[in-house]
Amino acid sequence: MDTHKTPNPQSTTLGPITLIPGITRANAATAIFAAVTMNSMMAFINMLQPIVIEENLGVPTNMQGSISANLTLISEIMALSLLGVVGALSDKIGRRPIIVFGFIAFAAGYFLYPLMPNVTSLYLSRAIFAVGVACVAGMMTTILNDYPEETSRGKMMAVGGMANGAGGLFMALVLAQLPLWFQQASFSSTNATLYTAFVAVGLCILSAAVLWWGLSPYKPTQAHQHKENFLVNLKEGVLAAKQPRIAIAYAAAFVARSDLVVIGTFFLLWCRQAGVEAGLAPAEATAQSGLLMAVMQLSALLSAPLIGILIDRIDRLGAVAFCMGIIALGYFSLSLLSDPLGFVSYFVAILIGMGMMAGMLSSQALIGESADPGIRGAIIGVFGLSGAVGILLITSIGGTLYDQWMRTAPFLLIAIMGLALAIIAGAIWLRDAQKNSTKT
Repeated sequence: MDTHKTPNPQSTTLGPITLIPGITRANAATAIFAAVTMNSMMAFINMLQPIVIEENLGVPTNMQGSISANLTLISEIMALSLLGVVGALSDKIGRRPIIVFGFIAFAAGYFLYPLMPNVTSLYLSRAIFAVGVACVAGMMTTILNDYPEETSRGKMMAVGGMANGAGGLFMALVLAQLPLWFQQASFSSTNATLYTAFVAVGLCILSAAVLWWGLSPYKPTQAHQHKENFLVNLKEGVLAAKQPRIAIAYAAAFVARSDLVVIGTFFLLWCRQAGVEAGLAPAEATAQSGLLMAVMQLSALLSAPLIGILIDRIDRLGAVAFCMGIIALGYFSLSLLSDPLGFVSYFVAILIGMGMMAGMLSSQALIGESADPGIRGAIIGVFGLSGAVGILLITSIGGTLYDQWMRTAPFLLIAIMGLALAIIAGAIWLRDAQKNSTKT
């Protein structure tokens, strides 16, 4: 693809998805590839983290919850600082250079993670990784909203969600097994972790190259874009929360992103600790938790088409209410488990996977529908900021409760938040529907 030529003004399709004029099938296919690699690379750091904390740094078990929470807090503070600026900046310079830079930051973070000699330096490497999270996560949502026509937005979100699920499966079934495979090949535990991280480095660099080649260098909303300073656009993104639907979308991001990180931070740690306490070797416990993550990701992958159809068939505010209810049900069930590696956990993992996908797709579709195209990057940046705030709160509270109260406390918090938002979104949806029926 010659990225120096003006894009074709004619719209085209990718399967059932109608793309806006100027976006090619190659652009859209590359965006879907990015969704695969984004999810695997963002999630795998949490799979690698317990091994680094215990095996490389020797942190005692009763401190691992707090340190894991602190690492997530570092990541989210960076995201909180950068997501809004990144989104607004993308309205000025385009999406492609920012998402490519994000994958390069991922590579740097993975390279440094297993080499750090102490917890303080581990925080630094996680901060570098977090720069990539801000760039990649913010741009991925924006690109998936930029490329389709409005009538295909739900379908594009569903395909992106399926790609996320495929990336999660790759992480759980391949990347999560690498430490055990390297040890079975007679490498030491430390070297197995190091080589696993280096595999992740290579995948991040490969992804950056593919995205630079395949994504559109143009901003699809360029014709409608405001010309103000990007800080003005960022302010507009914050002020957009005066609209109830955008406010609900921001709140949904608050819950949905917390949902994803709680699984990566606390559920994987709980699985690994429970496995070691049951007599499994650390690499075996990690592999077991990888299988549970595979079930979650497969559930997310298979449920994505149905959720995408639902989002396009009903009011998107109603879809958010329904999807938050799924999250609440899954996390209430998870909070009641006594053994995360037991047989029942696989059924709960199916619910969790559905909830993860439902929360992500419904919130993204609602914000994409409600956002002014000219400041969509800024609004989605604030959407990401809301998710970061949610993660900061749930992680800071959850890490302490995990170590000092019970290991399922973070999951109970997510369940309560999901239920509260389902009720609020449902009430606003019903109120609006009643107003519309009265007018007609």
